Amino acid sequence: MTSLKYGTGNDPYCYDNTDVLINKLDINEANINSVHCDYSLLEAIFARCITE
Repeated sequence: MTSLKYGTGNDPYCYDNTDVLINKLDINEANINSVHCDYSLLEAIFARCITE
């Protein structure tokens, strides 16, 4: 699929011939809240580390 905003051709981060991102982390409806909490925690830890 082509995108006028970002150019033409297949995006390596999308499934072939679509604009759907590849789900490398197997995130789904059942685990979305857990994943969100984990990444929020990591983001907070990282932010604290770079400000100290």
